[in-house]
Amino acid sequence: MTAGEISRTRQLTHEGMQRGIRHLAAGDFTEALAEFDSVAGIRSQWPWQEDPELAWMLAATWINRADALQGAGSLQKALASLDLGISAMEHVPADAAPGVRERLILAWLKRAELCASCSDPLAAGDAFRKAESLLVEIPGNRELAMMLTANRARFLLDQGEVITGLADARRAVEMSRSLEAAGDASGSILVRSILCRALAALLDAPEHLDLTDDWIAEATDAVEESLGFARRTADDSGTIADLIRYGARIYRTCQPQFLAPFLKDVFHSGSALRKDERLLQEMRNELLLAQVEVEKLILLRPHDDAHVARQAKTLQAIQATLSFLGRA
Repeated sequence: MTAGEISRTRQLTHEGMQRGIRHLAAGDFTEALAEFDSVAGIRSQWPWQEDPELAWMLAATWINRADALQGAGSLQKALASLDLGISAMEHVPADAAPGVRERLILAWLKRAELCASCSDPLAAGDAFRKAESLLVEIPGNRELAMMLTANRARFLLDQGEVITGLADARRAVEMSRSLEAAGDASGSILVRSILCRALAALLDAPEHLDLTDDWIAEATDAVEESLGFARRTADDSGTIADLIRYGARIYRTCQPQFLAPFLKDVFHSGSALRKDERLLQEMRNELLLAQVEVEKLILLRPHDDAHVARQAKTLQAIQATLSFLGRA
């Protein structure tokens, strides 16, 4: 295309991109895809291999198109579109535009996510390593480092690699603490929910589990901190329900005497969570399991009056909370 033709089509494609982005944000993936297809058809004819700005614009088109395809459930096509975007971005020098390296790292993280969703864990692992190698080039970006580490932790947990996933989850939480100290708590709930998931997963891998006081404190603190952030930010995402599930399981297994107070606090009067019938039923089941386990503890030492009194108090709290949740 000539310089004049490129100039005439730049505004046209800009408007198409804006429409596509609006459709994408609204969840209208078919309409978004139609816009991005149209823009890609024009921008791919530009001499983008020789012009970093044009390559940057084309890369944005392919990457947004990948998001639309992913939203529509076409994961393999999304991966192919993302790869075209990554290829175009490799023609953009790091100093050509603000955030080039950051955007490329995010693209590789997206590739890791898509590869995992397409049941290709080896390719996902390679994508994480590529993102990490690029991150070395922009030291000091704590938010991006936390995102990479948290996403890799989640991927490892999905693969059943609990110990390595837990190590990454712990690192992500430590990174989040430094960001929180600087006033940025945007990732606080997410990274702690991944840590809670990893700690709860250890309950399914007893060969790795040592229920020391430190482990229990780490697990319960992660749950309480996450819920505290959620209350302060009025976060009502599905992450909160998962946190409650992890917390209930950890308390039931490690500190059953605190399960009932934990759930009573979570489902306090006025809580929007009281409308989640599925979650309520799951928590009733946790309480019923705890009740059986506490009754067994009583039968183990029926003549120890102090022990029986403690367990009876726990049973009373469990039964009261069951009644409370029954009315929720």
